[in-house]
Amino acid sequence: MSSKVEKRIVVDVPVSSAYNQWTRFEDFPQFMGGVESVTQLSAGRLKRVAHIAGVRRQWETTIVEQIPDRRIEWASTEGATNSGAVEFSDAGGNRTELSLTVEYQPEGIVEKVGDDGTLPPLGGGLGDR
Repeated sequence: MSSKVEKRIVVDVPVSSAYNQWTRFEDFPQFMGGVESVTQLSAGRLKRVAHIAGVRRQWETTIVEQIPDRRIEWASTEGATNSGAVEFSDAGGNRTELSLTVEYQPEGIVEKVGDDGTLPPLGGGLGDR
């Protein structure tokens, strides 16, 4: 059984700045809690390492859809099963609303018990409020 988590935040930067930060995949550990590393393997292909419910997981993803300043969608191709999307919308006053959706398959008892439907802190390096 898969789990789905959704989170929305407003950050104090224009849409283009928020989008550009999200396309610097290697910077994810600076603003997304639990992310250890992201390595770009090729155009549209990434290796991600994160701690999920205290368990270190790694997986590869492919960018499924990328619409500049609007949306980035991905799906795993190897390792931990997950997919997701982040959408960017103008919140006025040079602020951006980010809507993040992640679907994943908890693995093992620790992740299943620890699956409380939350995401780690998001947006710390983007001026979130």
